[in-house]
Amino acid sequence: MTKTAGLHYDQYPALKEGYKDYFLIGTCGPLAAPRAELIGYHFNAYTPENEMKAQHVQNVKGAFTFGALNALLDNVAALGDIKLIGHTLAWHSQTPDWMWDAPALDRAAALANLNAHIDRVLGEYGSRLYSIDVVNEAIGTPHPNDWRASVNKGEGWYLALGWEWVELAFVRAARVVDKNGWSCKLYYNDFDLDSAAKAQSVFAMVRDINARYAGTRPNGKPLVEGVGMQGHYNEDTKPADVEASVRLFAALPGVRVSFTEVDLAWRNTGTLTRDQAVAQGQKYAQLFQIFKEYAAGPANTSANPKLIERVSFWGTNDGDSWKAAGLPLLFNAPGGGQIIAKEALVAALYPDEYQNGR
Repeated sequence: MTKTAGLHYDQYPALKEGYKDYFLIGTCGPLAAPRAELIGYHFNAYTPENEMKAQHVQNVKGAFTFGALNALLDNVAALGDIKLIGHTLAWHSQTPDWMWDAPALDRAAALANLNAHIDRVLGEYGSRLYSIDVVNEAIGTPHPNDWRASVNKGEGWYLALGWEWVELAFVRAARVVDKNGWSCKLYYNDFDLDSAAKAQSVFAMVRDINARYAGTRPNGKPLVEGVGMQGHYNEDTKPADVEASVRLFAALPGVRVSFTEVDLAWRNTGTLTRDQAVAQGQKYAQLFQIFKEYAAGPANTSANPKLIERVSFWGTNDGDSWKAAGLPLLFNAPGGGQIIAKEALVAALYPDEYQNGR
């Protein structure tokens, strides 16, 4: 291990270079200096945190507002060769109620709204996207033996379209992508997928949907091409549970996995003690050992299934994180224009050495 924590972010090898033959390294968040420079240095994938969600691009029916999203994506593109990740087309949250025709909940009206939204948003950006979260967080109480019951959250699209809303969204998204010959991958994205019951519910859902729509897309593509494991973790997370879910999803033919919203919140009293920072680093190291051992890229020479194509952090630094109180990311909040690396960055860069050296 060649570096210690506490230096400016550019005094370390770039994460994207260290993992270029394993998987993409992504992030999200604001681009105000010095964050843009940090993103350009360390990351090669970017997800809009909120700007593509329904309430931001079509809060009023038929009135699409792409200005903020266009500006953001153009600014990201100016940082270098960065893959753009779409997030999200269909979700129960940050979506205006009119989309599922509340309070009438008329099925035909809701489906027309869903289709129109997917057609317009994906039609606008699909040619630029590496992948997109078509459906976000559809699973409620998991029922591993009945995935349709698992989708019953009693809210959002389910109210008007029932369990079918998930596959209806994917069918429409595939129609747009395939009609245009784009390569944008279609993902299902959810949290708590290190929970065996929830992972099994998602596994059953994707397996069933892909089996029923087998052969409907060009070049043998499955309808659902990827599972996004959000990865909002904490000090109680068990890396073995994360690995077990990765191995489960590896049994889905043609389906890749991405860790889409990684952070690792830690209990603290306003700052991390030295011991806490090292413990957080150790858990990051354990997670990155798993990521490497199941990476889709050619650098993974293990005998494990090779399916992880991206690891994205949900933010660039602790101060901008939605879980800022848990100090969950690789870098401290900017102070005096400086973004400083934590133990977590060293651990992510050198997971094997970090584990062995601590």
